[in-house]
Amino acid sequence: MTAKTHHETPPVPPPSQPPPLSAPRRATAADLALVAVLIAALEALLYHFWFVCDDAFITFRYARNLATGNGLVYNVGERVEGYSNFLWTLLCAALYALRLNLPQAAPALSAACAAGLVTYVYVSLRRHLLTPPLPAGLATAFMSCSMPFVVWSTGGLETMAFSLALFALFERLILTASAGVAAREQRRGKPRPSYSQTPARAEPATRGDAVNRWISTGVIALLVALLRTEGVCWVLVVVLLAAIGRWLAGAAVGRPLATVAGVLLVGFGAFFAWRYSYYGAALSNTAAAKAEFSPDRLSRGFDYVAVLFLTVTSFFAIIPAIPVVLRTRPWSTAVPLALMALAFPAYAVVVSGDFMTFGRFVVPSLPFMALCVGPMLAAIDRGGVGRRALAALLGAGLIALGLLPGWDVHLVPESIRARHHFRKNTPKYQSELAQWKYQKENAADWALQGAALRQIARAGDSLVIGAIGAVGYYSELYIFDKFGLVTPAVAQRQTAAAADRSPGHDKLVEPDWFIQHGDRPTFLDAKLIREPSRMSFAQALQGYASLLAVRLKLGSMYVPRFAELRVRGETSDLTQYLLYWERLDDPSLEGPAWTELRRLLQEYVTNGSIRVIEIDRPK
Repeated sequence: MTAKTHHETPPVPPPSQPPPLSAPRRATAADLALVAVLIAALEALLYHFWFVCDDAFITFRYARNLATGNGLVYNVGERVEGYSNFLWTLLCAALYALRLNLPQAAPALSAACAAGLVTYVYVSLRRHLLTPPLPAGLATAFMSCSMPFVVWSTGGLETMAFSLALFALFERLILTASAGVAAREQRRGKPRPSYSQTPARAEPATRGDAVNRWISTGVIALLVALLRTEGVCWVLVVVLLAAIGRWLAGAAVGRPLATVAGVLLVGFGAFFAWRYSYYGAALSNTAAAKAEFSPDRLSRGFDYVAVLFLTVTSFFAIIPAIPVVLRTRPWSTAVPLALMALAFPAYAVVVSGDFMTFGRFVVPSLPFMALCVGPMLAAIDRGGVGRRALAALLGAGLIALGLLPGWDVHLVPESIRARHHFRKNTPKYQSELAQWKYQKENAADWALQGAALRQIARAGDSLVIGAIGAVGYYSELYIFDKFGLVTPAVAQRQTAAAADRSPGHDKLVEPDWFIQHGDRPTFLDAKLIREPSRMSFAQALQGYASLLAVRLKLGSMYVPRFAELRVRGETSDLTQYLLYWERLDDPSLEGPAWTELRRLLQEYVTNGSIRVIEIDRPK
């Protein structure tokens, strides 16, 4: 028998096996450069699409009240859990306590979470799924350059912080655990398919190190549970998937997951006890206001997801990507990954979606979609120059498809997208970009409206309104909420999904509902309008007043008021007016009040005499 020499050629893998994959133990220069490019591209997009949605101001008002010693409340002296993001609200309170401007600081913190998530996804593609640099970069950009990710990287809400924490939990419980199992099998000499080779990433050296790691993972699980009202449910989903993944990998299931569950049980149990003692309710008021199940809501949820996918057509890439992941990666990783990529679209269908732009409820699925797309691009990339060019071209095409809706360019015609129109309060379908502009402009207008009302109001005054975010934050009035987010009596009503409502707005009541229930609001239905001339304003006011009077059946209790609204240092081609209904404390004043209103309106039309409210632009 001839001894083998070091000159002997090693055996060639069978042609049916793909060439072995490898991932660096440390970041290479290419990795660092790609991450820098990805974050720079995201920052450029954020500069263009930066916005704060009106709902974020609900969180800001809770945070301000907490930071100023009034408690975690919306209306001072009234304990109602009208937020759905406890931990994010605490973070905003900390920002306010540091004297930072919340409408600027909260979106900035969200953008930082987005940059961290971009880095985390790229590193996970390289380290855990063994994706080469270019496919990993393209897959990460598929996520970070898609319009839902871009838009909700700011917004002022907890969307990105929740997405980051949830992905971190998945990485700890599933991706890292799978790598540890593979490392042990390699040390034991068990053969691994070349496509699933993992870097030599050993598990913690001692039992104490392992326990510490699982405890820290439990802390991450607690963060996920506290960032969203339904966050604890998502923790349970990930723990279940981790159990399935560890079982498929032949690893111990009980002890590690029991440690994580123990930390979650202690922490969330303490939070739940505090919530019940503070608010007197097991669930948040937002759940009562929005969470009801019916076939109509299910259909509306399907339309919500359909509009998103027909708008951002790059998301259809998960259809071929998931089979590739299941075929080329260990099932202990691939099965949980595929299910998480589909979980949030399914969740959005069940809860009837959301009225906001660009599919906010689906955003937490995007990192998992990226981790499916990466191996698909890597599978195409293996081979000669032609295959690499094809992978690069496909990746670039997916990025472009994700970006085009930001400029209202669509692959699917509007006639098809409009069939799934789900914002029923608007009679005509509008694109997601148009909805984004609408939300951005509304938040700015409602901020002006709130600042103007603050100058008019006296201590103890109240307002009935539906958009309670910016108006409530800047006016500081007591708010009666027409949609019930901070008014339990409205939220607890049993209603069917209305044909003329957007998701989450089914509980709407008219202002006279509060009057019929014994309340006496100071102001009703404040409105900001812009008109080019005095005559057009007079016509608008008369139409607004007569329509509202008929609809609300208020009789002699309220009378409309008007004033010109001027923002210091700003000019416009249109004149801004604040219109609102004000309570008459003495019903005998009804006749004189309407006579005075007509006199003031005629005087304004004749000589321009009008009450003026001057404010600074709200920041």
